[in-house]
Amino acid sequence: FLFIFVDCLKLIVCVCVSVVCVSVVCIRASVVCVRVSVVCCIVCIGVCVFLRLSVSVFVIDCFFFYCCSPNRFSFLIKRNTSKAIMSWQTYVDSSLVGSGKMVKAAIHGLDGNPWATASGFAVTPQEAKNIISGFANPAGFYATGLHVAGVKYLFIRGDDQVLIAKKGDTGVSIYKSGKAIIIGVYGSGQQAGDCNNVVYSVGQYLQNSGY
Repeated sequence: FLFIFVDCLKLIVCVCVSVVCVSVVCIRASVVCVRVSVVCCIVCIGVCVFLRLSVSVFVIDCFFFYCCSPNRFSFLIKRNTSKAIMSWQTYVDSSLVGSGKMVKAAIHGLDGNPWATASGFAVTPQEAKNIISGFANPAGFYATGLHVAGVKYLFIRGDDQVLIAKKGDTGVSIYKSGKAIIIGVYGSGQQAGDCNNVVYSVGQYLQNSGY
């Protein structure tokens, strides 16, 4: 009875390891899916051999290897990519512009390229790069102004994480996180402080989430 119990326990452990490995491949489906799936399944097969399980369990792991081939998960890769893009746009549409504290917003990576932007709001990659490089010496914006989507704003204040500028009764607030900048532009009738707070809150959230 003890031997039967041990064999069953080994079987459960092996199947759990296989399922976890395949799940990891599903969740982290990306351009490295090929390497991850191959490594995970080789580990599973190695566990089977090491634990000296039956041939049937070895066949099960071979089946897992077949299932987690990149072609099998190509639809997941596309789905995950699309989902990521939608999530960034949701930040702009719901968390930023949707807050009612600003009329335009955008999120750009630290390479200057846009991740998501409000409709009709076109911050160029070069403008984003100039803003990003300016965080190292915000005082330089006092002379040049802050250019956002073709509009020159009067620089008010800033540091290595936040830039504030205005033009008439409108203005812009920019937050720099670890991997992106969050841009919010408030319009006539909206409060600068409200826009600043929302941009700061979203920026802090992304910062704490690893972005």
